[in-house]
Amino acid sequence: MKIGIVGPSFGYGGANLVAAAVGNQLAENHDVYFLPYEDEANVTAIPSKRFCSLVQQRSIWQKRIIQVKKGIELGLQHQLTPSRYIDDEFKHLTQIIQQEKLDVIILNSYVAIVRFCSRIKALFPQIKLIAWLHEDPDYASEVTKNYRPVFEESLQQADKVICLSQKAWQVYQQLNPQTEIIYNPLILASTGKSDLRQSVISFTTRLDIEIKGLDLLCEVAKSLPDPWVIRVAGQGSEKEEAAFNELVNQMRVTTKIQFVGPLTGDELVAHYLNSSIFLSTSRTEALPLVMIEALSFGLPIISFDHSGAKELLENGKDGILIADLNTTAMGKAVNRLIEQPAERQAWQVKSLKRAKEFSVTTVMKKWERVLNEWREKDE
Repeated sequence: MKIGIVGPSFGYGGANLVAAAVGNQLAENHDVYFLPYEDEANVTAIPSKRFCSLVQQRSIWQKRIIQVKKGIELGLQHQLTPSRYIDDEFKHLTQIIQQEKLDVIILNSYVAIVRFCSRIKALFPQIKLIAWLHEDPDYASEVTKNYRPVFEESLQQADKVICLSQKAWQVYQQLNPQTEIIYNPLILASTGKSDLRQSVISFTTRLDIEIKGLDLLCEVAKSLPDPWVIRVAGQGSEKEEAAFNELVNQMRVTTKIQFVGPLTGDELVAHYLNSSIFLSTSRTEALPLVMIEALSFGLPIISFDHSGAKELLENGKDGILIADLNTTAMGKAVNRLIEQPAERQAWQVKSLKRAKEFSVTTVMKKWERVLNEWREKDE
């Protein structure tokens, strides 16, 4: 089959990296085309002949005009139609669809879904559309509030909706019965497990203070005993990085939080191996890739009880969940693990067992099953 994956990027960011990894795996049995529409960054070894950028370079004035048009539409109709603002990108996508004769298009993330789904279905009704949602449904509901009807209609038009958790499935299957759960795969090669002897807590994140709870992280850091530190591997814009560093200074935790910037490959592996606990202070997550990575290296996990952590840690069976964004309770849980190496070892056994369920082999069998169902019907 010929498959196009449309997403904002295939560079940094959990959902983007997962899409690149799944696409590369699918390419072993299918012709796969990677179609970014916002950022041409390619840090995931995608073959150039399969990397077809839809990105349109716009001047500052062109961007402002689009923003004004959106403001007018929102003011007059009290909602937006995102597909109206991607004419150039859609024209290029149309050319690729026709030239390569694509059979399936995977729309990666809610933004891609609301921008492209209805226009593709109207012009190419024979193409199978997969809406791939990486977001927690509560978060998706919030960020799509200005175009909620369009979001729901787009999901209804998709031939398949792929989501990441039971919570998401319960929401989206009401809009589209062809909804199923396929976990994101572990894409970082796990070589060995942590010996749990380092006085380091690992934290891997996009530098979004609100969503990733970096303010809450600083509160937890205040409770750490010496010589323990939280080592943060984070990717963000210069503005986001500056805001995070300023927050660390303001909260007076410069001796407890070590920011090491974005890490990939062997450096990211070392980040996990050289730590003894993994921490998540996110306010919302769907199925955090970094937590899957931490599980694979045998790290005990402490997280706030967002839906992604509940799914990954099986409601506390495979990791410690903290309710109500309670930083005091999280600090106590961290200190308990610091003081009790035997408990860290016990959680490690559970982490390693749970990580096996996110293997590439397991996940790709489910993707191939979805595609094979369509192929068999066509034959």
